[in-house]
Amino acid sequence: MRSLAAWVFSVAVLGPGCDKEAAKPAGDPGPPAAPTAEASASSRPEPAPEPPRAPTVTLDDHELLIDGVSFVGSASDWKARAVAALVDRRLVAGVASYGLELFRAVPDLDTVYVPIGLGSGVCATMAARDALGLKTKVVGVVAERAPAYALSFAARKPVSTNSADTIADGVACRVPDPDALGLILKGADRIVTVSEEEIRAAMRHLFTDTHNLAEGAGAAALAGLLQEKTRMNGKRVAVIQTGGNIDRELYLSVLAG
Repeated sequence: MRSLAAWVFSVAVLGPGCDKEAAKPAGDPGPPAAPTAEASASSRPEPAPEPPRAPTVTLDDHELLIDGVSFVGSASDWKARAVAALVDRRLVAGVASYGLELFRAVPDLDTVYVPIGLGSGVCATMAARDALGLKTKVVGVVAERAPAYALSFAARKPVSTNSADTIADGVACRVPDPDALGLILKGADRIVTVSEEEIRAAMRHLFTDTHNLAEGAGAAALAGLLQEKTRMNGKRVAVIQTGGNIDRELYLSVLAG
């Protein structure tokens, strides 16, 4: 079985279907033979396969159930788990496109900081790096008030938390994905934990210094770099800014300091 890095590279770079068996060389096969009764029977079209069953998602008494499994937490936590139940490796391949663009443009990076929500971004970045044969260190960033992946990284096993209450709702994960954690343990250098104020400060820096609007999770990677600025002094470093989905009133309060 091919590695995730090889699979991501083939899909993201070459396009869907590239991992199928190569077509046979074209040629003149000559006149077709008369079909036999057995061949005619075998050539009948097979019934179309049933589409993948979507998980049963219900909300009952403020509790989210996915295929009968309970997820209790913030709305963002519910959303993250529901989305995770509906997607497959193609999500990682799609996210890996920004990693490929980054590493092709700047292949000599020492380190790249990536926010960790459920793990698709950091896993995709590591897969793109590995597919291109680079040695760049990948550092995950989580919120201090949503530290599940940092705790799990330290314990080398999944560690859930009772809450994930942070301005960076895109990284508000309570329950780490075991598969994502396994890849992070193998490919990430470390995980940095940032405070709410560090996230807010990074949001202000991005707006003031680069004129980019970033939500909390989108600014988390920069917050991680700023926390480690002495350690990164003199090195070539990148941060992943993942999104700008934030309420107007909340953003104004952040900019006001």
